[in-house]
Amino acid sequence: MRVVLLRIGLLLLIVFVACLPGMAAVAAPVPAKAPASVTSAAKPYTLSPQEQLAVNLLNQARQNEGLEPLKVNVQLSKLAADFAQDMRNRKFFAHVDPDGKDPFDRMAAVGIDFPNAGENIALSPDVETAHRMLLESPLHRENILNPKFTEIGIGVRPDARGGVYLVQEFIGP
Repeated sequence: MRVVLLRIGLLLLIVFVACLPGMAAVAAPVPAKAPASVTSAAKPYTLSPQEQLAVNLLNQARQNEGLEPLKVNVQLSKLAADFAQDMRNRKFFAHVDPDGKDPFDRMAAVGIDFPNAGENIALSPDVETAHRMLLESPLHRENILNPKFTEIGIGVRPDARGGVYLVQEFIGP
């Protein structure tokens, strides 16, 4: 599973690097939903408008295929947002960070342990383009449309060049 995730990240990196200049985004309007939030002993986490848009696009794609929408898990979203920020700060783009931690290590570190888990990452001009490119990639589409996944964590952080890092963390029983 880990090898597949690494191959997926490299494939997406190649696709997005090749498509960054002049890529046009085409997306149908998706109705806005109230942002999900959580309060804990640490500071509360609320999805940004871009993260909520990413959730809406992902769930619309699932519903178009007759699947149930994924429930937002804000703890998983914070994990995804932190990983997107880490990629930006340390200037890398991979499922495994420079410290050797993969998505499952990061999930376990915050107490998230599910038999079914996955991750998609994208570096793209905007959320809509990232979503479209993930759906056009068979392995990423498989994560998005996997009926075993029931919850999603989404993190979106700006890239220094004006694009976005988008991280999708999936879990299910």
